[in-house]
Amino acid sequence: QVEELSTEVRELRRELSLYRRQHHLLRTKSTAEEDTEEIRKIKKVQSLCRGWLYRQRWKRIVEEYIR
Repeated sequence: QVEELSTEVRELRRELSLYRRQHHLLRTKSTAEEDTEEIRKIKKVQSLCRGWLYRQRWKRIVEEYIR
């Protein structure tokens, strides 16, 4: 009976480790997808800000040149 129980415990441990690995992989994938969406949004905002700053800078350069 002890051998049966120890075999059962080993199988359950193996099953648990497989479950943990799969669960970790699924969490990692979903986190990566969310990050890429957030990163895309951040890059878009950065691009808009950079464009606005360049336009303001050129506007000042042109105004100073005209004066």
